Amino acid sequence: MQKSLLYLAAFSSIVACSPVYYAPSSQHVPLLTEKDDVSVSADYVLSESTESMALKAAYAVSSHWGLMAGGSFHFRGETQPEASWGDGGYVEAGGGYFTKISRKFVYETYGLLGYGHMSNHFPQTVISYPDTDGILKANLLTFALQPSIGFKSKFFDAALSMKASMLHYNNLRGSLFAQNVDQKSPSSQQEYLLAHANNLLLEPAITLRGGMDFLKLQLQGGGSFNVSHRDFPQDGSWFSFGLVYSPKK
Repeated sequence: MQKSLLYLAAFSSIVACSPVYYAPSSQHVPLLTEKDDVSVSADYVLSESTESMALKAAYAVSSHWGLMAGGSFHFRGETQPEASWGDGGYVEAGGGYFTKISRKFVYETYGLLGYGHMSNHFPQTVISYPDTDGILKANLLTFALQPSIGFKSKFFDAALSMKASMLHYNNLRGSLFAQNVDQKSPSSQQEYLLAHANNLLLEPAITLRGGMDFLKLQLQGGGSFNVSHRDFPQDGSWFSFGLVYSPKK
């Protein structure tokens, strides 16, 4: 219900002693065209370090204005033999404007507020650094603008979107020590995230849908670029597939 009433960003650790603080989710591109239009989707999302499920929805409250919300849950990822892992979840909601710019093309833009959490767990590091707990957790807040333009027909849809997000981390807990970090500072990962608490993300995506008038298979792919901190530990791309339900009135 983005990547609508419920949406998701994510967090996991796939490389031993290499935390990942952010992974993108799919974006919801509803392509509403008139009052009372509804778009509901369910996606399975694959990024570089995690897998997640996302539910999304949008509803046209008038002929040009809509509500949107979504949520996602990132599955616990685990590596062997170290058994380091991470997970996270995210919800967001907002509203925006849409309009038909021709018989088949739709323009829309939504503003979205979101809240989520992430965690990284490296229990094997505690053996080498007994003053730490091998865990780093944080909450996050986001504000995003998501414009898109799309082609919409009875059996096929296609769209290009660009999501621009301000991402802020807060309420950091734990003391994770990872490789290539100053060993004199046991809580250096927490200090790193505090120093990189504010991030500007640009996430372009392409969406393709095909099927029946009311139910279509959806494929989506996109990238995630951290404009504020280019070396920030995050996933840089995602791919998703799922179903989109748009009931006929």
